[in-house]
Amino acid sequence: MIISTDTKELQIQLINKDIPNVLNSLGLMGKIKYGYIKGKNNYICVEKLEQYKHEYTSKKPTKKEILGILLLEQIVKEGKHGDIEEISPSILNEFNVIGDHIKHVSCDPNLCRPKKCNKECLYKNRVEELKEEDITVINHSLLAKWPYKEEKPLENIIVDEGHNLAEKGYDFFSSTIEYKALKYFLKEIYPYEYIGNSPFIYEKYKTSRKIKYFDKFYHHVHFGRDIKEKISRNINLILEELNSVLRFGIESDYNYLSKYNLRWEFNLQQSEVLGNVKKEDEYIELTYLSYSNKIRDSFDKILRNLIAILVIIDRNIDDDSIDKESDIYKFGKARIKELEDIRTTFELFMEFTEEDDFARIIEIDKNYTNFEAKVVPLKLAKLFEENILSQVESGIFISATLSVENNMNYFKNTLGINRVENIEKVIEPLYNYKNKVLTLGLSDLSNYNNKNFTTDISNTIYKICEVTHGHLLSLFNSTDRLDKTYEDLTHILNGKNIDIYKNKKGIRNLKNMNQNCVVLGSKGCFEGVDVPGDGLVCVTLDKIPNLNPKDPLYSTIMKKYGLTYQSINYPQMAIKVKQAMGRILRSKYDYGCFIIFDIGTNGHTLKKLERDLHGCKINIVSKNNIQNYTNNHLNICRKQVMREVLVDVRNLLTITDIDDIKDIEQFVVEQMNQRYIKCRVTSNNHDKLNIKYFNHRYTIPKEKIKLKSKV
Repeated sequence: MIISTDTKELQIQLINKDIPNVLNSLGLMGKIKYGYIKGKNNYICVEKLEQYKHEYTSKKPTKKEILGILLLEQIVKEGKHGDIEEISPSILNEFNVIGDHIKHVSCDPNLCRPKKCNKECLYKNRVEELKEEDITVINHSLLAKWPYKEEKPLENIIVDEGHNLAEKGYDFFSSTIEYKALKYFLKEIYPYEYIGNSPFIYEKYKTSRKIKYFDKFYHHVHFGRDIKEKISRNINLILEELNSVLRFGIESDYNYLSKYNLRWEFNLQQSEVLGNVKKEDEYIELTYLSYSNKIRDSFDKILRNLIAILVIIDRNIDDDSIDKESDIYKFGKARIKELEDIRTTFELFMEFTEEDDFARIIEIDKNYTNFEAKVVPLKLAKLFEENILSQVESGIFISATLSVENNMNYFKNTLGINRVENIEKVIEPLYNYKNKVLTLGLSDLSNYNNKNFTTDISNTIYKICEVTHGHLLSLFNSTDRLDKTYEDLTHILNGKNIDIYKNKKGIRNLKNMNQNCVVLGSKGCFEGVDVPGDGLVCVTLDKIPNLNPKDPLYSTIMKKYGLTYQSINYPQMAIKVKQAMGRILRSKYDYGCFIIFDIGTNGHTLKKLERDLHGCKINIVSKNNIQNYTNNHLNICRKQVMREVLVDVRNLLTITDIDDIKDIEQFVVEQMNQRYIKCRVTSNNHDKLNIKYFNHRYTIPKEKIKLKSKV
C-alpha cells in the first residue's frame, strides 16, 4: 500500500504519529512494516560527497568549511542517515556553509542508479526497503512521477489531503525553465579552458573547483580545444540572451510598474494592459506585447544555440574507443539528456496554436533578477488518468475539503476520476460547527486593496487579543499583507505581554498555555496546523481568496474551453476557506471564532459558502462590535467544553482506585493538561474540588465525582 500526502512534513507526521497510533490500536505494531521515501534530490549522495571532498579547493578554506564537509561525512556514515531535511537546524545554523556544500552533494535524479551503486547510502537503502514494506508514505509530487514501479508498483493507494492534487496537479506535469537554474547548469558544462572568456569569470564565488566533473567528461570523450571552444562560444551567446531578457525590463518602461512580479500568458495575454506610464506629459497604456516580442526573439536565439551545442556533441561523441560503461561517461550522458530536455521545453514554449492544450506562462521577478518560463499542460484529467489511475487496482482519496456544494464533481472531473468506476462518500462532520464556531465578516474595514487595510487588520487583531489573550492564528492570501501586518502588530503589541510570530514554526507556541501569542501565516498554515483546546480559539483570514481573473493559467483555461470565472473560482475559493476555518475544530474540546476581514460584496456567493461551511452563518458585524461577539461566543463555548471535560474526567475516575482529594486534584490537572484546557484546579479541604476556568468557577463536592470505594 502507498499513502500519499501533500507535504514532507505530513509524511513525517504519518510515520512518527498517525500510523503507529493506528497499528497500536489494532494490535498490529511489529507485524506491519512501514516507511517513507522522498525524491532523490532530498538525499546526500555518498559518492558525490567523497568526490567533492577530494576535489574541494578554496583560496582560504575556513575551519567551518572543513568541519562542514567532515560533519556531512559523519551524517552519511553506514547509510543510516542522509536525508537533507533531517539535518539538525542547530548544525545548519552553526555551520552555515553546509548549505553550500549540500548543493554539490545531493543525489542527481538523472545520474543516481541505486541498483548499481556500491556505496552504503540512505537513499539506496530506502529503495531496497520498498520491496519489503507493507505501507510506504510519499508526497504528491513523487506520486505524480512515481519512479519505483519495479520495486513497488502503484497497486493500492490512499491519497491524503487529496484536494491538493487538483490545485497542484498542473505544476506536477509542467516543464519549467528558470533563469538562475539554467545559468548554473551552463556553468557546470562550460569548458574549463575557456572560462576566462565567459561571464562567469566576473562572478564572485567563495569556493571553486579547478576542474568540474563535466570537464572530465570532455576529456573522456576526447573533445579537443577546438570543439570545446565552439561549445563555449554557443554558451556565451545563450548567456547573453538570458541576461538581455532581464536587462530589457530594467531599461524599459516596465521598470516603473514593477511593484509585483510580471506574470502573463505568453501568447493569449500579450495585448493586455499592464498599467499606464507617463511620457511627454501624457499617460500611455503599457501592454505585455513588447516584452513578449523581446522574449520571443531571445528564446529563438537561445534555442538555435542549444541545438548547435547538441549537434557538436552528437557529431563528436560517437567514438568506438570510448568506455561507455564508465561512471564519467554515464554522468556526461545524463547531463546531455538534461540539455535535450531544456531544448525540448524551449521548443514547446515557442510553439503555439489556438487549439493546443497548453498554457505558456512567463514570470519575471519585480527586481529583474530572475525569470521563469513554464509550459503547463491543461488536460490534467488525461495526464492523471494515464500516469496514476490506469496503474492502480484501488485508490482512496480523502480530505476534509474534497466536497464542494455537497458533491465531489469538481475534484473528480479535474483529476479524471469521473472516467473510471468510483464511489463517492461525503461523511458528516464529527463536531457541531454551528455551535462551536462563530463565523464573522467585518463590514467597515478598508477594502483589501486600500493602503490602510493592513493597519485596520492589525488594530482589529489587537482588539480580539484583548478578549482571547493571544491564541490567535491570522491567515493571509498575500505575503505582502502578512509582512505589513506583522510590522504594524510588532509595534501595537509591544509591552502587551503578547508574542508575535510570522511563520509555521511559531505554531508550537500556541500550544503553550502559559504563553500568549499570535501567529501570522500564509499558504503553509492553511493546513497541517493542529492546536487543540484553548491553544487556538480564533482564526482570522485577510480576505475571501478569490482567484485573479487575469491569472495566466486560469485565464487560459477559461478562454480555451469557454468556462465561466465562477465555475473555476468558487470550488477553489470554498476549499481554501474551509481549510482556514478547519484549523479551529480539530477535536472534541475545540471551539472558537473564524473572522474574515474582507468578506467581499457577492451575497449569492456568501450564501453558497455558508452551506459549504457546514451551515455556519456568516455574521456581518462592525469592528466596534467584534469584542462583544467574540467574548460572548467564547463564554458560551467554555461552559459547554468544561461540562464535557468534567463528564469525561469523572468517567475515567470511576475506573481508578483514587480516593484522596489531593490525588484527585493531581489526576484532574493531568487530564486538563492533556486536553490543553487552561484552568486552575485546587482542593482546599477534604470535601471539594475547585476549578477556575477563565471567568467561570466550579465547585465539585467529592461525593459527586462518583468514585469507586477503596478496597
